[in-house]
Parts: sequence; structure tokens; C-alpha cells
Amino acid sequence: MTEYLNTVTNPAAPWSFIDDTEENILQDLAAHTLDPIFELYGDFVNPSPEWLSTENAAKYAGCTMISGNFRAYTHAFRLVTDDAALIARISAAVQRNKARPEYQEARRKMIDDLPALTFKNAAVGHYYRFCDGWFRLTKIIHLTEEDCNRDSLLYMDRYEGTDWNGHAIGGAFHDGREMPTSANWSIYAAPKEIADTAADGQALFPLA
Repeated sequence: MTEYLNTVTNPAAPWSFIDDTEENILQDLAAHTLDPIFELYGDFVNPSPEWLSTENAAKYAGCTMISGNFRAYTHAFRLVTDDAALIARISAAVQRNKARPEYQEARRKMIDDLPALTFKNAAVGHYYRFCDGWFRLTKIIHLTEEDCNRDSLLYMDRYEGTDWNGHAIGGAFHDGREMPTSANWSIYAAPKEIADTAADGQALFPLA
């Protein structure tokens, strides 16, 4: 199944619109530079789109969403398909486009304009600068002192996210809450067997 969800201007009658086509998309991918902002919204070819409508989720189950637009040229393409050959052809054209110096320069500027993550600006679903790319914040975790003592952790506020390659990442907010002391961390607690032996007055390291 392949369904083109957007229409484009009819070159033969500019006051009207026609359904988009693969040929139209491939032609513009060869001629114009993609807008890297679409990396944040499925990265042009999204094999696992999240549908807000249960009806669409059922209708397009197993399909890939292909969508995007260009920096200095308007052609908002959007299609859903399970045609592996079509997906491969458009994916290859997208990768060639993204390899261009013009795209890479625009991508660097986009990343530079993203904020660095802090505890104060953290918001689930937002995007942040990360290494040479970006990540989407998916979860904020507030640990208790009991949690931190059990796992011997200093920072009490932590986060999880997904980077531009689809990899899970996580870490601690260094500007969040900190444990007041590490005295009760589990790594400093004597193992129960040793503690019991010491309590009985026996030598911890008996001679042979």
C-alpha cells in the first residue's frame, strides 16, 4: 500500500493541485537541499511512526512514513507506504541529499541553535543539543534519598532520551538536587556476613 497524503501545484495549471508522486519527490531531492529540522520529526524516513489516531495506527500498521520539506524551496512531501523498493529508492535519495555540504552546514546551525539540557529547561518531548547531534527528552526521574543511598548516587534528578540515531541515552542533571551526604551509600556498608562475624568478636581475616 502506498498513499500520498499531500498535494502539489500542478505545473500545467499553477492555480490547481495534483497528487504528489515518487518522480516529483525524487526530482526535488536531486535539485534542492532538505531542511534538517525534519530530522527531529522522523528524520524524513520513519519506519515506526507514532499515530495519534487509533484508526490511523490500525490503517497504516507496518507502514513507513516519508515526509519532509526543503530549505529554500517549498515542496512538503508526505506519504505512507509498505513498498520496500519505494522506501529504498527515496531513502537513498535522502541520504545523498543529507551528505551534501549545504545540508551539513544547515544541520550544524540547527544543532547550534538547540539549547543544552539543564534541570531548569528540561521538558519531556523537547529537543536538546547533544555531542555532534541532538536528542529528544523522553523521561525525567526524581529519585529519593533512599534510592540514591541504595545505588550510591550523588545526583537525585536524572533523565532519559533518544538520540538522532535512535539510541537510548540517559544521565544526571548536574544542576538538580544533590545528596546531602554519601555516608549512607550502600557501597560503604559492610557485607552482612562480615558485619555478623565482626559482631561476634571473630577475626575478620583469620590466620591459616
